[in-house]
Amino acid sequence: MLNYRKADSEKGLDLVAKSLSINAYDAEANFVYGLINKRLGNLLDARDGFSVASLTPSYRTVAHIELAKLALLEGNLGEAEYY
Repeated sequence: MLNYRKADSEKGLDLVAKSLSINAYDAEANFVYGLINKRLGNLLDARDGFSVASLTPSYRTVAHIELAKLALLEGNLGEAEYY
């Protein structure tokens, strides 16, 4: 998360990928993975990260908000309303 905040997306993506290789269902790592990929323009990868993060109750709301934002970016109003 620190690398994301410092706008060092490439290093942040490397570190979060390492974390996800150990535990693919870590909600925080998946959420950060989604944020970094969204910043880099990899919307499909961002959607994957937010979707897995939304499985954990503590990240569900923020992950759904980010998924709604992605749907709006893609022009899918029905999906945005769903989230």
